Amino acid sequence: AARLRKIKPQLGRGKNNGLPPTPESRMTYRSLLVLLDQGPQCAARSQAAMRLAIVLDCHLMGVAPIGPPGPAESTASLSEFAPGRGDTLRDQAERTTERFREECRAAGVKSFEAVIDESDRASSLVRYAHCNDLTVLTKADPAAPDHRLTQELVDQIVLHSARPTMILPCAGRFDTIGSIGTSVMVAWDTAARPRVRCRMRCRFFAWPDTSRS
Repeated sequence: AARLRKIKPQLGRGKNNGLPPTPESRMTYRSLLVLLDQGPQCAARSQAAMRLAIVLDCHLMGVAPIGPPGPAESTASLSEFAPGRGDTLRDQAERTTERFREECRAAGVKSFEAVIDESDRASSLVRYAHCNDLTVLTKADPAAPDHRLTQELVDQIVLHSARPTMILPCAGRFDTIGSIGTSVMVAWDTAARPRVRCRMRCRFFAWPDTSRS
């Protein structure tokens, strides 16, 4: 079984009077979480997470949930979990996680891991998100047959993970760091502390360190 651990994020305390952040004032992420599944956006999402992990010099975790839908998810996909399908789902997850590890090695990610979790997707991602600084997901594709299920999943992670969540567009490529963060929409609650953290995250994307691209 995978062992959960919390890596405490570091937040620079320096004041820069609205100027581009210095290394001391920049928010850093020490661990990223990315969903591994059989969807068509998995490859682009994984590539984006790898590029971020390289730029931030942080740990990258991929999680492949294979459990049946939980109470927070739609029952539309229950047919996937008919008797005899469990072994097939595990085989698919093992291939996906192994491919993820190979791609991380090829991309030059320094620290990474991939785990298979038997919980439902929402519960699995919320639990692992609590042990990581940023979760990378993909927006639901309106043209996909599982659009509703994917949207419900994204909603659950954003509402219950209590961690920053990056939601990538459902189309496009993100295999270079320059393709990430060129157009960003940020949401936060009304408390003062989240507003401060939100400004730090906006600055991270507004002034990328191109020397590490």
